[in-house]
Amino acid sequence: MNLIEETLLFESRMSEAKKKFGNLNMYDWQLLDNLDPSDNHKYLMWLAREYDKGNISAEPSPKVEETLNHFHRYPEKYTERDINQYKSLKDLVKASQEAQQNVSKRELKKTGANKVYEDDSFLVIVPTTHEASCFYGAGTKWCTSTSDRDSHFNSYSRKGTLMYILNKDLPETDPLYKIALYKAYGGGQESYYDATDKQMSDIKAALSPEVERTIEVTYNVMKEAWLEARKGHNFGDPRVEALINAMGLTDEDEFDEIMEEEHTHYGIPTFQYGDEEYAVATDAEADQANYEYVENLIDDIGFEGFNHSVDWYIDGDDVARDWEDAVTEWVYDSPESYLDEDDKQYFDQDIFDNLAEKQEQLTEYEERVKELYDKDSSSWARDEKDIENLEGEAEEVEIEIADLETDLEDSRDWSDEQKDDYVESYLQDIKDDPVNYLRDMGYGDEEITKYVDTNAFIQGVVDEGYRGENLAGYDGEELEEDINGTWYYIYRIN
Repeated sequence: MNLIEETLLFESRMSEAKKKFGNLNMYDWQLLDNLDPSDNHKYLMWLAREYDKGNISAEPSPKVEETLNHFHRYPEKYTERDINQYKSLKDLVKASQEAQQNVSKRELKKTGANKVYEDDSFLVIVPTTHEASCFYGAGTKWCTSTSDRDSHFNSYSRKGTLMYILNKDLPETDPLYKIALYKAYGGGQESYYDATDKQMSDIKAALSPEVERTIEVTYNVMKEAWLEARKGHNFGDPRVEALINAMGLTDEDEFDEIMEEEHTHYGIPTFQYGDEEYAVATDAEADQANYEYVENLIDDIGFEGFNHSVDWYIDGDDVARDWEDAVTEWVYDSPESYLDEDDKQYFDQDIFDNLAEKQEQLTEYEERVKELYDKDSSSWARDEKDIENLEGEAEEVEIEIADLETDLEDSRDWSDEQKDDYVESYLQDIKDDPVNYLRDMGYGDEEITKYVDTNAFIQGVVDEGYRGENLAGYDGEELEEDINGTWYYIYRIN
């Protein structure tokens, strides 16, 4: 078909669909056009019909797109390849489920999966790649089938057997239509999850005896291969040797079942043995891990959650720094509330000089009057007028002196240096006893903790000991083993 023919076909299908479903608006057609996985409106008429019937909503679920894309991409898997033969979206979805379970050997090889069992009702797959895990886990909530991350799949498949059990007889709405099984190589614990990722306790009723036997045989074969590949893997690792000694293991086959984990425990390397998980650290690593543990615990329970007084770790410098502006303002605004009145200084030199001059003047008047009184009494009558004038002038000077003394007293004040010295002394008192000061100012325990020197507090808690209780979440015990002169400390963490 040439370009002209393709264009005509494209326009013809759109025109026919619009004629038949004229009640749909431009936004409806845009929605349906986006849902059509073909590039020539091959499925437009069928989509318009389902949309008009209400089987497709204005906000279709991802399952609608997934079904149409699969039908368009793998038509050979469908018994009926003409979409118009499917009377409803529900029929197409059911056919898509059956088609997705119809897996060829070529597809298994391409995606990275082993088909270990299949009958009319069940298909059992062992995914060997993340791609295969996503393919066969599609429609579930399993973390191993998350398309944007392969870490979960890699972690599970490295430590045990991962199998997907697809039940062909159940609809997609049934949580048991897909079941994930994980069985650890170390210890052999089984975990089953339905399609919603809910862990299942009793799986017998959901599986046939043949499927159960297949699971057991597949696990045994895969574990033997895993053990064979791991022989001697732990040889020479001092941490593993310390763990072996602490656990009292004697069977070399058991040695190989110890696996180092990708994650750490507060920076300490961790190891899995069966269902048990251990952290193995040097003394320095254990101290650092304990520090991190306490640091994280502060975030969870706060300082008040510790049986360790925060009062010892209040940073007085920080408290004083926060209060410095307020204290300075108080002292400068109301110095009389803080400084001694007797410590005031004279600051108006003009008044002081004027007062001194008047005092000298008064002294002169007094001396002249005295001289006149000391003369021969025969002259008193003649000097009486002078004495009266001098005494009057002296009284005026005394009044001026009294006024100047009042002015001088009013001019007395504390110097900035005196105020600054007091502020410094006040702040030093805060530094020396910050907790009581804050409590006197109405601070509660929660407000006071913002001044805690966190690093010092953590170190104080660490120095109290309790390393084993903190790091060994399972039993609180710290085991120790000497390997070639280095002490290793072992903590069970689950």
